[in-house]
Amino acid sequence: MGEWTNLGGFEARSAALWRFGEFGELLLRDCVPPPVPPSANADGTPGPEPAEVKPFPAATVPAVLKVVEAAMKSHLATPTTKSFVLTTLAKLTSRFGDEHKPPIEELIASFQTSMNLELQQRSTEYLALLGGQWDSIRPEMLTKMPIVDE
Repeated sequence: MGEWTNLGGFEARSAALWRFGEFGELLLRDCVPPPVPPSANADGTPGPEPAEVKPFPAATVPAVLKVVEAAMKSHLATPTTKSFVLTTLAKLTSRFGDEHKPPIEELIASFQTSMNLELQQRSTEYLALLGGQWDSIRPEMLTKMPIVDE
């Protein structure tokens, strides 16, 4: 996975974090792009052969968490970015399964000593939500955003 600082501006990083939280399980699968159909020139003759598009290999959970942690520790990380990180981490607990919960909880817990009170509170609330007493409602609380109907 790429460098966090190469993702562009604030909006791009925020969108990337949101996508990680919503669709993190898809990062753990190989991505095979669909075949590119051959193109035709304006006169109807066959165009150049399309470039070969190589599959993108699946990421590992540690690799995904490394990118999220880099976002958290980046000098570019604002309190808003860090709040996106916390929400992403909480959602990833339901996307990646219980065996990956401890390292995610450790990253969330690191915000409990933040100088920002909102981040402290959010991390404490997420850690409480990840506790055993909320097992019955946690999947619903961390579900994917619904598709907007027009």
